[in-house]
Order: sequence, then structure tokens, then C-alpha cells
Amino acid sequence: MPALVCLAFCKSLVVIGTTILIFLVVLKKITNLVFRAVDKHSISGKHVLITGGSSGIGKAVAIEAIKRGAHVTIIARDEKKLLKAVEELKQAVPNPKFTQFVEYVSVDISKDYEKIREALVPAQDKCGPVYMLINCAGMALCGTLEQMSMQDIKTVIDLNLYGTIHVTKALIEGMKQRGRGGIVVTASQAANLGIYGLAAYTSSKFALKGFAEALYMERGNYFSTLGLESFMLTTLSAGMSPIVNIQDTLIQAFLMGPLRIVAIYLHFTFDNIVKKCRKAQ
Repeated sequence: MPALVCLAFCKSLVVIGTTILIFLVVLKKITNLVFRAVDKHSISGKHVLITGGSSGIGKAVAIEAIKRGAHVTIIARDEKKLLKAVEELKQAVPNPKFTQFVEYVSVDISKDYEKIREALVPAQDKCGPVYMLINCAGMALCGTLEQMSMQDIKTVIDLNLYGTIHVTKALIEGMKQRGRGGIVVTASQAANLGIYGLAAYTSSKFALKGFAEALYMERGNYFSTLGLESFMLTTLSAGMSPIVNIQDTLIQAFLMGPLRIVAIYLHFTFDNIVKKCRKAQ
């Protein structure tokens, strides 16, 4: 009996100890998410290039980069929108006494790679080599697969996927040679689940996630991180994605099961929305 009691006590200690450890790890992760430093690496005085920077998320990111002291180059197709955005960005310069360059490149990043690579040279000559690339350019065309033309499907995938690949390929070698730099790939929730009426868009975003993960695996001796800007999505979508660090891996292993229940509920909700829309039609 004493031996059984001792064994039960030891098991209890192991369970309690493991629970406390997991709790502390989760607490630390949540604390990091809430209180993470705004600037792990300062971008002040460095060159930040943003695709899709003439509007939407891209322009908002460009304004934030300007406020943090970076030299900014924005890329898009429409030169009129680019010129308007440049003027808006110049208004966001925090200190007019400090020289901050705001440049633009008008080029279709979904097409000719060599043309894109050459178009980036003048901006780097003026602002310095690109320290950070933020891929924000993208588009969506709605419709079921049978409703969309092949040209529409190609247009979405060319911009969302190849646009990101083209600009990243044009800059990544220089970053590695200099031993510093950062690349951000912007996707969406559609990189994790299929969405009704967005077959082409979802395909391109799934591909972007795979591209980002493969790029992470190619990093060699270069420090890099990989994740989604959402604790739940990062954990739930871990699957076969590369291991970033032990802490995150433990959290994912512990929480993936419970969060799967949440995901099932969300899918059920999405499905009901689609059914209601069909009935309304």
C-alpha cells in the first residue's frame, strides 16, 4: 500500500508539474504577444520597400514606416495613385530636419521579372539597399470556379503569388550578401481555410503560405522567424510547418486539440452563412 500511495503521489506531482510548466509557457507567450517590443530592430534610416503601397494595407504600413524614420519606396501599377500616396507619405515625416526619402516605382510586379529587378535599382541607388521588403500587393475576384474565366483566375494568382515571388527573388540575394534584412509576406485567413466564392484567391494565399514556409527553410544560418499575426491561427495552423522555437512548439502541441474544436465551430458558422446566402438568391 505505501508503495502504491507513493507511486500515485509521484504521478500527481508529474501531472501538476507538467500543468504548471505548460501554464507558465502559455502565460509567457501571451505576455510576449501583449507586451512585445514595438521595435525589435529599428528601421530608422533604413530602406523599407512596400508592394501595393499606393493604397489600403500597403499605404498604412508605409505611413507607419515613415513615422519610424525609414526611407520608403512604394510599388504599384497606377502612377497617379502612387504620386498621390507619396505626397501623403511626405506629410507623415516626423522630423522635416531629418532627410527621409519617399520614392515610388510604377511597375506591374505580376509580369516580367527582369523588368521588375531593373526597376528597383534607381530607388536603391537613392535610398540605399533594401533592408526590409513588405509584400502587400494583392487582389481578389469573387465567384465560384465555374463563374470565373481562366483569365480572371490567372490575374489573381499572377499578382498575389508571382508578384510576391518576383520582388522577393529580386532582393533576397542582396540581403543575404549584406547579412541583414527582413521579408514580410502578407496573406490572409484564406491561407488557412477555403472560402466560398474565392477559389482563385484562396489558392493564391495557400500558395503564399507555402512559399513563406519554404523561404524560412532556405534561410541557412540567417536568423528568421515564421508565424501568423494571430496566436490562435499560428497555433492551429502549425501542422507540418517548420519549428521556430521549442516554446512555440510546446504551446502548439498542447493547444492544437482544443483550438480544433473552435475551428470546427467557425467552419459550421461559415457554412451556415453560405447556405443563408444561397436561399436568399
